[in-house]
Amino acid sequence: MPTQTLGITFRYNRTIGRGDNSGTGFSYPVAMARGEEDLMYVLSRGTETARQSMRVTMCTTGEEYIGEFAKGAPGRNEPVYPDAMIWPTSLAVDRDGQVYVADDWLHRISIFNADGESIGK
Repeated sequence: MPTQTLGITFRYNRTIGRGDNSGTGFSYPVAMARGEEDLMYVLSRGTETARQSMRVTMCTTGEEYIGEFAKGAPGRNEPVYPDAMIWPTSLAVDRDGQVYVADDWLHRISIFNADGESIGK
């Protein structure tokens, strides 16, 4: 049954993804942004005990999995790579295709190109 709000009718189309710690699934998704054409970036916050589930997933609205980047920080006795996330909160994509990921715990915004390669903080 369609839902009508402010004169706009919304109809359910489909669900994308599933609950998972990697690949085509999402783990506590907290933000989504659209890139060029049908490209989507989904920010999964994951959990403190499953840091590998923190990531940005690149997929299409047609449910094609493209890849992932900006993964969660490793455990205590493992080296931390420069763009590791601890508590990601949001993401945005600018008109040039750059992806900005905000991390509440680290008090920073990491910047990536459209392919997920780090280009700065």
